[in-house]
Amino acid sequence: MRQSLKNRLLNISNVELKETERDIIQKAISCYECFSRSFDPSINPGQVSDILECQIALQQLKSSYFEIKLRGMNELKYIFTKVRNSS
Repeated sequence: MRQSLKNRLLNISNVELKETERDIIQKAISCYECFSRSFDPSINPGQVSDILECQIALQQLKSSYFEIKLRGMNELKYIFTKVRNSS
């Protein structure tokens, strides 16, 4: 289930990225984080979700839609700020 959710998020199409709100993707990442925590308590769930967020942001940057690329840049900015403030 956990791997299926990750694969679904990483294989989302450009059209779906364009039509999907940020909060929906964030909720899916939160579910992935909960699954990761329940399957392997030794995993750092915050780190797992940060990596997944970065992978999705990279996918957005590679999109053919300009607005998706901008969203990817904003996501990376958000992730970097979050990581910088947590250390």
